[in-house]
Amino acid sequence: MKISLIFLVLAVQSINHAYSLVCYQCQETIGKNLACEKNVITVLTENCTQNFVCIKYIHTEFNLTSVTRGCSPRTRCEELNAQFGGSLEKCSTCNEDRCNSSFINKSSVVFSLITSASLLFRIFL
Repeated sequence: MKISLIFLVLAVQSINHAYSLVCYQCQETIGKNLACEKNVITVLTENCTQNFVCIKYIHTEFNLTSVTRGCSPRTRCEELNAQFGGSLEKCSTCNEDRCNSSFINKSSVVFSLITSASLLFRIFL
């Protein structure tokens, strides 16, 4: 019974990752201290379609530098590099929820580990 409960908890925690990837979605000009540049936790998120990843890229066009975050195919950075050439300053993709932020968001992982450890502690002690 206890082992079944452990597997159930782990399965429930991984359901969100199995069905859709959540990415920050925004686009704005850098230098205006808006949410997309500095505080992405306050911007909208979107659920990606299957086989898509989160993307973040920075490019300059007409002397304006902008940051874009969202969902995209895995090959989008290569496509953007071909499209923008030297004006593409940075492009990265990742495949974890909200991984296209300015920092690595490990809080959900830590919360899941603490919850699991607490449950295991209560079950076995």
